[in-house]
Amino acid sequence: GDHDAPAAPMPCALMFPLVRDVWRASEMDLSDGGRWITDASLGALAYLDGLASLRLTLCRFLTDSGSAQLPRLSGLQALDVSWTELGDRAAGHLAGC
Repeated sequence: GDHDAPAAPMPCALMFPLVRDVWRASEMDLSDGGRWITDASLGALAYLDGLASLRLTLCRFLTDSGSAQLPRLSGLQALDVSWTELGDRAAGHLAGC
């Protein structure tokens, strides 16, 4: 495609400072996050209980498999995954949000 393959997933230990500092966030825009936003990143976001709105526009390194973590965001009311590589399998996972 027109983008590079993703680098190795970011370990949760590296995501911890972000999650620690924004754990009370209700809205987050991670659009066009490049290689920083991967399937592993979605797992770290699951700890943000108050997250109601999440924008992942142009996050091209997310996969259908990684989208299975999105229903763990129990308070999520709005989700934007436009211009991502998510496909039909992701739609089933997103229905659980």
